[in-house]
Amino acid sequence: MIKVTPTTASGLKHTTYTFRLPAELDTHSPRSQKVANTLSGVPVVTLWAKTRIGATASVKATISRDQYKILKKVVYHKNVFEWLTITEDDTFVCSVDLVDSEKASRNGLKDWYDVTVAFVIIEEK
Repeated sequence: MIKVTPTTASGLKHTTYTFRLPAELDTHSPRSQKVANTLSGVPVVTLWAKTRIGATASVKATISRDQYKILKKVVYHKNVFEWLTITEDDTFVCSVDLVDSEKASRNGLKDWYDVTVAFVIIEEK
């Protein structure tokens, strides 16, 4: 389960801007590294600690109409672009974007949406 809520710095109400996605956030990114050659032609490799900052992930989920309305408020907010994203194991500050949405039905009810949501990790908490 992924929970998206406003950061404390945003000053937004959590009850108005919090939604949940029934999905897992898989965040892997390659290790930062640089390979260069010295003047004598010897290669030098520099490696940095592995981090998930800058990693991207997309998730697909089916959510209710109410959750969809909140998701749209988050994605199209005019001033706030960073959102606290909480998973079972991790907490991040992410940008959140709605990539795709389509009306769906679940158990005969038509007030559901199949969504694809993209996340970019800005900060690890």
